[in-house]
Amino acid sequence: MEQRELHILAPQGIEDLIQRCIERSLKSISTNKTKESPEDRLFTTEEAAKYLKLSTATIYSYTSRGTIPFIKKGGKKILFRKSALDKWLYE
Repeated sequence: MEQRELHILAPQGIEDLIQRCIERSLKSISTNKTKESPEDRLFTTEEAAKYLKLSTATIYSYTSRGTIPFIKKGGKKILFRKSALDKWLYE
């Protein structure tokens, strides 16, 4: 039979323990938010062309016609979300 120790903590000790647990949880949450999941990866035009095995000219043509899903950042920069490309590809 496993023996367990019982620790009696004063109110301040309990508050400190709770605070440490909260800080660890918040750190874990903020770390997980910054990690990019493979499906949410953003591709440049060149990366999207390589991923889809198309020329960059074809990618630009598709974006100008609205055929392919893309995100326009800062007025000129075009990005492609991997998950959107996958969905588009298999439609």
